[in-house]
Amino acid sequence: MKKIAFLGLDNAGKTSIITAITKRFGFEESVSKLMPTRRIARDTFKFLGLEFSRLDFGGQRIYREDYLKHPEKFLSGLDLIFYVIDAQDFDRYIETIDYLEEVLLFFKEYQEDVIVAILFHKFDPQLIDDVEINKRILTLKQALTKYSNDFDIFFFETTIFDLKSVMDAFSSGLSMLFEKMEMVSNLFSEMSKNYNSLMISL
Repeated sequence: MKKIAFLGLDNAGKTSIITAITKRFGFEESVSKLMPTRRIARDTFKFLGLEFSRLDFGGQRIYREDYLKHPEKFLSGLDLIFYVIDAQDFDRYIETIDYLEEVLLFFKEYQEDVIVAILFHKFDPQLIDDVEINKRILTLKQALTKYSNDFDIFFFETTIFDLKSVMDAFSSGLSMLFEKMEMVSNLFSEMSKNYNSLMISL
């Protein structure tokens, strides 16, 4: 079963995104009643006939420190992560990038093959033409491109006030995962053909 994780600081909007994706309609009331996630909330869902495990990592500092202290226990084996950044919380940009970089360094050190979708969340409709926030987001994107040689990294601007933005980011992440799964399947198929050809020649 493929594992999909939502990571980021507390109050970034991870659980709100999951709720919006799951309910799609009438999710606003549920979002308004959400409490902070304690440690990791797990559930499963099906997409195109395949079952996925979805993990919502609580973003409070005490939990983040635990994840990073024992990354092989919490972060190993993930296939796709949605890293959620509160685009409006300028004061925590450095903190969230530091956390993301530590996660990516673990993936790099342990050669974890993971797709990384970075969501600049709470990018609400009235902010689309805001010069300051767009400039700050662009700066973060440029700073994170240094990891593009090690990972498949993609950026999205999302808000629960535009459900399409959330669904587009989620479906794009799943599409990238499916493409990778198909590539691996084709690779094994080719290896099997080559092996069979070799056995016949022997």
